[in-house]
Amino acid sequence: MLNRLGVVMNGARRLLLNAGAAIPSMEGLEVREVMAAVSWDGGAGTANWHDALNWSNDAIPVAADDVTIPATALSEIAFTATTGSRTIRSLSSQEAINFSGGTLTVTTTATTDSPITLSGGSLSGGTYTLTNGAAMTVAGATVGTLSNVTIGGEIRIPVGAILLAGTTSFAAARLTGGSTTVRVAPGATFNGEIIAEGAATGTRTVQFAFGGNGTGTIGASGVIRLDSTSGGPLAITESSNTTLVNNGLIVAAGTQALTIGTNILTNNGTLRVSSGTMNVSLQTSWTTAGTVDVEGGTLNLGSTWNATGGIGTWDRSGGTVNVSGTITNTGSTIGLNATTGSWNLSGGTISGGSMTVAAGSSLVLTAAAGTLSNLNYGADLALPAGTAVTLAGTVTFPTIHMTGASSLRVAPGATLNGEVVAEGAATGTRTVQFAFGGNGTGTIGASGVIRLDPTSGGPLTINDSSNATLVNNGLILAAGTSALTISPNILTNNGTVRLSSGTLNMSPQSSYTNAGTFDIDGGTLNLNTTFNATSGIGTWERSGGTVNVTGTITNTGSTIALNASTGSWTSPVRGR
Repeated sequence: MLNRLGVVMNGARRLLLNAGAAIPSMEGLEVREVMAAVSWDGGAGTANWHDALNWSNDAIPVAADDVTIPATALSEIAFTATTGSRTIRSLSSQEAINFSGGTLTVTTTATTDSPITLSGGSLSGGTYTLTNGAAMTVAGATVGTLSNVTIGGEIRIPVGAILLAGTTSFAAARLTGGSTTVRVAPGATFNGEIIAEGAATGTRTVQFAFGGNGTGTIGASGVIRLDSTSGGPLAITESSNTTLVNNGLIVAAGTQALTIGTNILTNNGTLRVSSGTMNVSLQTSWTTAGTVDVEGGTLNLGSTWNATGGIGTWDRSGGTVNVSGTITNTGSTIGLNATTGSWNLSGGTISGGSMTVAAGSSLVLTAAAGTLSNLNYGADLALPAGTAVTLAGTVTFPTIHMTGASSLRVAPGATLNGEVVAEGAATGTRTVQFAFGGNGTGTIGASGVIRLDPTSGGPLTINDSSNATLVNNGLILAAGTSALTISPNILTNNGTVRLSSGTLNMSPQSSYTNAGTFDIDGGTLNLNTTFNATSGIGTWERSGGTVNVTGTITNTGSTIALNASTGSWTSPVRGR
């Protein structure tokens, strides 16, 4: 615009021309912001960042400004929610600042040698360098936020919570108080160390997917650690459904428990137990292509572990591993060896595939029981006194050794392949229990054996938990001085029932039939309850022992022939 004096006005720029002169053509100039140095002078007499008179140019700093705050007589500068968001280019402060509301965006760097307090405000962008022992501290009940901020120092969280968003990173965030929380927004990746520590009791929490469903990522340099000094446990949870991707390190130490309880976990990094307890307790499932490092303490493998793609890399030098959830292993092989150590089946399930053992490692059966489902187990299993296990589907193994009063449970529809031996000097009844969990058929496969050994200090009972039809296509064998009692609801013997010594009680609750073989080499066979012989008594091979008819033999329309193969029976046979 040309004024009456021939002056072109353009903001602060002026071009003087002769009056009435033509305006020469001009090229457009690039619009640039002029960087300005702005400092705090406290001219307003308040501690409020948003008071213009507190600044050297009597204007609140803006995006082009490099802001300097020298040491003052104030206890701290107050950044409140008065005007919402502010943006500056850089910050250099020698004074404490309390962000209680609003958002300060720094586009380059921020340096301070004094405390920064987050009591509800937000910091966005920029690289913060905390010097002279300065730290960022969370205070108050209102959640503060760090978004895409790089902090070259510590965040201290004695109370309350903080929200991490974007690619925020830091040296360490210390959860020193009970009931304190680090929240991670959906899609965020954090790099830095979150440490649960300090004597205060109460649960420390790292909560992913805060604000909506999404993926939360622990970056390659990210660490979540339960420290040995912590007076309370650490929970890694979620606010909404999340897939937690660990590319860093999650470590449990001390005497407290660290529990991972998000919806899904993908471990590409390291899960480490140094001491204390780590509970892998996902709401849905987890996988590991990374490392599981157990140096001490207890690792509880809960929820559903999808191991069809492998179990990752194990580094075991101590501690205890409990299978308390379900390991899905279909089409895959789990090898227990020196790197994995032995695992305890502690109420969990191993389903499908195969399991091999080496270097003295094994699957240890416990009092907490557990289930083997459709598993090919390539070594012997031990069931000592007070322990139990359930077999479901088709399970194969060489031998299960029942060395004390223990329970082998067989789910409805399951087939037992392998040898089950009641043995060892310990007293107490060993029990093989079919139809565990509901009515149905239990099968001893063609290669299946249930045997009472001469060394057994207690009897062996084959019974059912619910109504079962037990189909024996294999071998049931009694030897020694104790008694073997067969007492499911119904027994269909297509295989062999053999008595070498001791006592064998045929005591099904309803009835039993024999299309297979009864082999009596010694001892005493008691034919109790109802023996349905209307279709015959099967094949008998008698070379010794005693046969007592103490129950009912139903023989209507049939003929029982006592001869050299059956030997004599001590009670008469009645048709009915």
